[in-house]
Parts: sequence; C-alpha cells; structure tokens
Amino acid sequence: MNEPHYFDNQKVIASEINETMNNMTRSLTYKMELSSTSSHLSPVIDLSSASVKTVSNRIEHASGQENRYGRRDQIIEFYPVYSLELSTTTPGVTYQNNQSVKGKTSGASGTIAKIAGNNAWIKVKTKQSFTLGEQLEMTQFTNILNPPTITVGSSPSLVTPIINSSTQSAAGESITIVARNPVESKILNTYENKITGKSVIWNRTTRQLTLRTDIRPINDDYTGRIIDNVLFNRSNIEADQIADIFRVGDIISYPNQPDDEAFFLEVQRVSYSNGVDFVAEDTSKNSSSAAKYVTKEIYITNPATAIDVHLLANMKDISNVQVLYKYKRSSSQENFEDAEWFYFNESGEPDSLEIATADNSISSIVEKQSAYQDLKYSVAGLPEFSSFAIKVVMKGVDPAYVPKIQDIRAVAAF
Repeated sequence: MNEPHYFDNQKVIASEINETMNNMTRSLTYKMELSSTSSHLSPVIDLSSASVKTVSNRIEHASGQENRYGRRDQIIEFYPVYSLELSTTTPGVTYQNNQSVKGKTSGASGTIAKIAGNNAWIKVKTKQSFTLGEQLEMTQFTNILNPPTITVGSSPSLVTPIINSSTQSAAGESITIVARNPVESKILNTYENKITGKSVIWNRTTRQLTLRTDIRPINDDYTGRIIDNVLFNRSNIEADQIADIFRVGDIISYPNQPDDEAFFLEVQRVSYSNGVDFVAEDTSKNSSSAAKYVTKEIYITNPATAIDVHLLANMKDISNVQVLYKYKRSSSQENFEDAEWFYFNESGEPDSLEIATADNSISSIVEKQSAYQDLKYSVAGLPEFSSFAIKVVMKGVDPAYVPKIQDIRAVAAF
C-alpha cells in the first residue's frame, strides 16, 4: 500500500512513566486484519519498514503556581489596625490590652492591640469598622453588674506600621521577619530560625508583605491556618517549635518594632506569588505560554487611538483564548519590542459575554464551519500611536481540544 493511515479522531498515547504509574502494558495497539480471496496468495506486511508517527499539541493552562516555575514567595496580608479614643462618663475606668471589642451599631469586632490611657489601637477582624459615637462591648466588663458605658469618642484612623518602608536594611539587605509567641505574657519572644523569612517588599497601601521563606511547611501544607490542624499550633516554648512557614493567625515582628506594638501585625491572609521563572503574558517578551501567535509590528500612515480585532475561532471554552495588544506612541523613540502588552478588556476576553458552541465540546476533529464564532475585541481612548501589534494566547487543559483560529482581522482607528 505504501501510504499513511490516519485515525478518524484524536488519540491519547501515554508516556512510559504514565504507563508504569497506571499499570498499562501499552497505550497504543494497532490491529490489522488480513484477508484474501485467493487461496494461494496472502497479504504480507513488512514490519521492519512499518512505523507509527505521533503528533502532540503544545498547549497548557499555566498559572505560574506550578512547581516547574521555581520558588514562590509568600504574600502576607494583615488585619487592619485603627486608632480611636474611648469615651466614658464613668470616672477612673482603665482598659486592658489584648481584649475583644465589639461595636453595638456597626457590628464590627476586633482586639485591642495597644492601649494608652483613653486612646486605643484596635485590630479589626471584620469587613466593617467601628463608627463614631457607637457603644462598645468589652470582654473585661462582661461579668460586671453595672458596666460603664464606653463609646467611640473619635473617628477611627487607619494605622499602617512602617516596616522600614523599602524593607531593606541600611546595608541594602532584606530585613528578617519573625513570628512571635502568641501567648500574651511571652508576646515579646520570637521563634528565631523556626518561623522566619526575608522581606522582599512591603506595600503600605495594600498592607501586603512579600516574604522569601526557605522553610518546608509542616505536612507540606502551604495554605492551612493555625486553627486548621493541631500540628500547626504554636508552642509555648520557643525552642520546641517545629520549623514552619507563616500562617493565618501568626503575629509577626520586624527589626526595631516598638514593644507596645507587638500585637499590631496579625496575619489575616496568605497567598503566593508566581514562580520566579514564570513570565506573565503582559510583559514585553519571552512570556511563559506554550501556544501563542504574535503579529509583526504593524505600521499605520495616520496616527490612531483605537484598535478593533475580530477572530473567527473554534474553541471549547471562550476563556481558552486571550488577546492582547501593544502600541508605539507617535514620534516615540522607544524600542517597540520593549513595549508592554495590554489585555483587551483587562482579561483578554471578548467585548461581550460569549459561550462556546455545543459542537466544540463534542469532537475535537470533526467540526462544522458554523461552529466557528466571530469574536470581537476592542479598545479606545489610547494615546496617538503609529504602530501596533496583536498577540493571541491559546490555552487548554486537554491537548485533544485545542483552540483553532481560522481568521484574524485587526484595524486601527482614530
């Protein structure tokens, strides 16, 4: 015959390691039935020249959190701390530190992190904050027959600690962040070399601290809170503490932090940055996606301020295709290759909500022309530009169902 044979639909062939892990002897079996109408003549197959050629689609749906992209830094957010004045008509009232407080009107609740006379710094643990004039409930007055009436005497003011604004020491090195012993009587003690990290950046606006932690977490659990597992409980004795990462509920310390602000920084939320080797799509070049189409620099005679793109595409999910643009301002001397990319509609998705046609979920190879959809992407109000480019990023979790783009039209307009 001496001719190739193609499968009618997509097949998945396992690698050697996947065959071993799934107890498969082979994932590809080619069965050939031989027949002849002549008793003295039978078909012969030369197996020495027979071969099977496989083709794979380079498609993935990377997020930057995969292990192959290397180290990921911890991003820690803290409960906000508000300073306010406590007002009461009862003389001689003193307030205890580290007690719970709740607002009767706002429903806000938190813990006193610092007290100085009638001035309090409250660590708020609810989305809403305290309001001026509302009455407060305090733990220390819970069992008193006639408790004093305590109200908020001044407008709460958000307090943001200065963790050495650039998080760099005088020598230019990152400062060390250490978790504190949560026991009130030992709050000034820290878990040195047990729960610690090097600061990367402190964002005072978002109250996010990015840390490099070179410690393997307990049970390899990177997201569990202290209250989620008894193994995550912090030891009363610092020397007995098991090395761990920072978790929700930890109270942290930083160099030269005032002792009376020891309760200020309690971890509210923990997330992780992308791996150090991951390059996002909106960077100028060498992004990490495996499947993408990038146009050349398109020059235009007259300056424009808007870009319209139409794609005729067939995909299983509309979000599997993201479209980006970049442009060079008129009379600019910048290198076009160094310009950053921008997502259409901030996410790279079409102008209007689109749902993939049903045909796209049935077969990855048998399709109709009617299954292709016209998707529009547009942006307006840009500075006048003299050239631009378009990038189409294709993603997917199944290499058998890859996005297919039949036509692309890009128009610059004024």
